[in-house]
Amino acid sequence: MDDRILRELIYLGRMNDPVALQCLYDYYDALVKDEEASREWVSWIESELAPCDCLELACGSGEITEMLAKKGYTMTALDLSEEMVKQAKSKNLEGSIQFLCQDMRNLSNLGSYSGIFCLCDSFNYILEKEEIDAFFHEVSQHLKPNGLFFF
Repeated sequence: MDDRILRELIYLGRMNDPVALQCLYDYYDALVKDEEASREWVSWIESELAPCDCLELACGSGEITEMLAKKGYTMTALDLSEEMVKQAKSKNLEGSIQFLCQDMRNLSNLGSYSGIFCLCDSFNYILEKEEIDAFFHEVSQHLKPNGLFFF
């Protein structure tokens, strides 16, 4: 699939076009998987934070989440898309990761974590300044003392 088609699918997906969304879900990993970039994200996290309790926001299909869990991090991960959460759960054969389907801007049902991650381009879904301010406040309310937010 060429870049032009991918950009169009992502645009239509953001506009909640059901056909485009289903196509994105079906081909998500094939379209956006980047093992080298995932390893870089994990390496950055490892360099700053020893294995501990962590929350990944907008986890997509769970590629980075799974890599961190295998390295000893206790992972909770969420995504707004039920389909992405289903895909992520299907990769988590050991069942060691708690996956949730919810909006990353509302964490009120969750506890506190030593690390919270909003990786790749996930932060770019928050467009308005007021939403950005509220998002950072929400994340700060769920970080343990001396916890780190990676974005």
